[in-house]
Amino acid sequence: MFNVPEECLHRERLKKNSGLIKCSGCIIVEHDGCVANGGCDAAAISLRDKRILLIEVKSGRISQSDATDAVRQLNECFKIYGQKAGKFHIIPVFLKAGRKSLDDFALSVLRRSRISKIPIQIRKSGDDLSGL
Repeated sequence: MFNVPEECLHRERLKKNSGLIKCSGCIIVEHDGCVANGGCDAAAISLRDKRILLIEVKSGRISQSDATDAVRQLNECFKIYGQKAGKFHIIPVFLKAGRKSLDDFALSVLRRSRISKIPIQIRKSGDDLSGL
């Protein structure tokens, strides 16, 4: 389905941008910095559930500008993975790393944004995303 270099594939977990992407039963594709330079940070693929989670990780104090950037990056990945998804369901995920806050304006941007009409799921670093 996807032609991905072996070194970009990870089983169930990946540390990226000070955060931990965890998805039990998934193959995690390290996208930004490995498959491509740009777009979302990773895609977690569950062959069993026929699901692709597009994941953007942000750390530190997350502003409205950071949230807008995350939406843009998730859209970039949707353009790539959406064309190849076939019968797979795509779910965009914003993963917050670190202890600092997600300001109210940033939260508002993420809650009202859609990636191809699909709402963005907001989760914390280390949460197991396999239940999405």
